Amino acid sequence: MHNNDRENNSGTDRRVGRRRFLRAVGVTGIATGIAGCGGNEGDGSAGETGDGSDETASGDGGSGSTPTDSGGDMGGDGESGSTPTDSGGATDTDGQTFDDVTLEYVSWPQLANNADTVNQWLHDAGMPQGITVEFSNVFNVSGGARATYQQWLSANRETPDLMEFDTGWTQPFIVRNQILDLEGNLPDDVVSKIKNDYFPEIVRSVTDGNGNLWAVPHFPDYPHIQYRKDLARQAGYDPEGNNWATTAMSWQRFAEVTADVVSQTDASTGYLWQAASGLQLASLVFNEYLSSWGGAYFGNPEENLFGPIGDRPVTVDEQPVIDSLKMGRSFIEGTTSNTLEDYATISPSSVYQGGPFPQFQEYQNGDTVMMRNFPFTLPTLGAEDQFGTDLGTMPLPHGVPEGEGNYPGTGGSIHTLGGWNVAVNPNSTNVAAAMEVLKALTDETVMLNTWELFGWIPPMRSVFDTSDARDVDILGRYVDTLLYAADNSLPRPATAIWTIQEQRVAQQAHDALRDRPPAEAMSKLKSQLQTIENNY
Repeated sequence: MHNNDRENNSGTDRRVGRRRFLRAVGVTGIATGIAGCGGNEGDGSAGETGDGSDETASGDGGSGSTPTDSGGDMGGDGESGSTPTDSGGATDTDGQTFDDVTLEYVSWPQLANNADTVNQWLHDAGMPQGITVEFSNVFNVSGGARATYQQWLSANRETPDLMEFDTGWTQPFIVRNQILDLEGNLPDDVVSKIKNDYFPEIVRSVTDGNGNLWAVPHFPDYPHIQYRKDLARQAGYDPEGNNWATTAMSWQRFAEVTADVVSQTDASTGYLWQAASGLQLASLVFNEYLSSWGGAYFGNPEENLFGPIGDRPVTVDEQPVIDSLKMGRSFIEGTTSNTLEDYATISPSSVYQGGPFPQFQEYQNGDTVMMRNFPFTLPTLGAEDQFGTDLGTMPLPHGVPEGEGNYPGTGGSIHTLGGWNVAVNPNSTNVAAAMEVLKALTDETVMLNTWELFGWIPPMRSVFDTSDARDVDILGRYVDTLLYAADNSLPRPATAIWTIQEQRVAQQAHDALRDRPPAEAMSKLKSQLQTIENNY
């Protein structure tokens, strides 16, 4: 063995009660979801959201936190199985009485399949006993959820009362005033807590240009690199000694290390990532590539990410964007006239059709060194009967160092924000009761419970960066990488016209990665995006 690691990168009682409670309850259908990756716009089979193998960006798919093993019916408005708690009149902290109020909340099967348990969490967090929440599934397909929400809200339906919105498509509903502005409805102290204490990028996904809050962030989600520590060590690297968990390599160094590990071990595949023509590429992977190289879709992302539509530059034809595509193409086909020199070939051509879920399945075969994916894979891949502690995580690499990009917030390691927000139907007849649910969801113990049982990342650093979060079996080992990703995340450019634009981005980025000169593809994309902007 030789050393190849050459990268040089600079209330106690309540917690105890929570642990005992989690061990005691009969929790069913506990599985994490693909919370931040592409909705399954392919075959739509239950539990395989994020497939992306034949998805197109034409659907309304978002980040899709659909579980891999829900344990229940995945259909639209199925019964939640909720058993009401004591429905006698109960009073909230503001003195309002709630007598046998039942709220309809469209969320994930994890909640629907554990309705009694989750209602108990909410009651323990202060939700009045007179309120019961009935959970229904969010359809299994993120795209179906968005389209259905649009239909419901356009028709002024009074139910459901509460809905989960992807962080990537909350903004269009805000712009159209289709969800309830929480300012003046949610208590000021809760609003302040969210704005000041939650991870900033997920707060950006639920606030408007005036800083008003329109939804409560439920949980963020972040892509990252998952890798085989045992194979890296076998090839002479020292992941722990070199802090791979919280140190971003350059993409060039990452490719070099990956190729070297493949050459020195029994691994047959270097790196799996998602290059299929779909929203996973348009909104996430391509966003990460171009941003890490210092480029942007619309110039300065701190000013233009969410608009103003028609009055912002389109910058996809700039050199950092083109170089990022050449890099991705280098990973697949090596050095050609449309790739970068000195980048190792590390990815199979199957990534042109690959999505997070099928690649997760492929990774379980044990033949791959590195994979870009999401936390939903960690409980399985990190289990003792799979890779155990030999599964490592690291931040996504960078194209140019942080601070050297063309625009503020570009360059360095960039992780596209995924996750979900909870919004209130403005036509609901139970708005006051819905506020009680939102208040309870901001409780720190509720956040820890959902992290432990469902793998949903707490939206507050002060909750996630704790021994409690790290003590969670398997998932706790990866908190530091996910915190790094949270600190280096970027939202998707989700304006009212992004659904149309992402179709063009997906196709042109895919073509540039496959069989079209990247500069030519980006020139055409710029023209297409400008036309959409000008016609808005």
